[in-house]
Amino acid sequence: MATHVKLVVLAAGLVLGALSVAIVRDAPEGSLAGPATTGSVVLAAVGCALVACGIAAWSRRPSSRFGLLLALAGCAWFAVELNNPGAGSPLVFTFGLLTAAACPAVVAHAALSNPEGRAPRCALAPAYAGTLLALGLLPALAFDPAAQGCAECPDNLLNVTSSPSLVETASRAGVVLGLVWAPLLATLAIVRLARSSSAARRLTAPVLLPFAAYLGLVTVDYAHAAGRGFLSN
Repeated sequence: MATHVKLVVLAAGLVLGALSVAIVRDAPEGSLAGPATTGSVVLAAVGCALVACGIAAWSRRPSSRFGLLLALAGCAWFAVELNNPGAGSPLVFTFGLLTAAACPAVVAHAALSNPEGRAPRCALAPAYAGTLLALGLLPALAFDPAAQGCAECPDNLLNVTSSPSLVETASRAGVVLGLVWAPLLATLAIVRLARSSSAARRLTAPVLLPFAAYLGLVTVDYAHAAGRGFLSN
């Protein structure tokens, strides 16, 4: 059963990776990676590395959530490109609207679960609320592409009303939450590392230090978005 789940996660990562790169190459003006080939290479390399390392860690420590979460973080890494107006498919576009901001939260969950621990739910709740709810579900419910000036966008399958004000309010709330949870979880990782024994530090430092640096960059991204109220490239 576990092997089947690993194969499903691996296949999902490969499919999402291929989709995201294809969308970037077809519609670079609406992408994060941009028109340069280097951007597409980095996009594919990082996501595939996360999925591969996650599957490997999962195989070594089946009892730990770390490997599964790391592989899912790789899948989420690709989602940032799926809400591109050039996505072509309503299903892909809608999935992108819902999950485009989710990667940092999943990375946080994975890093703070390493190697056998449980990530603190009270610390992760704002991360998931900000990325999946405030920056994902709520704006998606209120975003009607045709009514809100995106003639090139595919249909949004989650749309139930057209409310630009709700989209803006939810997005601003997600950005504000990001300025709280991202530095908080980065600090938590550093504190956990500092309080660890020497043996535990050698095991966790290769995960927690890059994680803290990544969340530092995520915080900068949220700070850049604070004035405009939405995440962008």
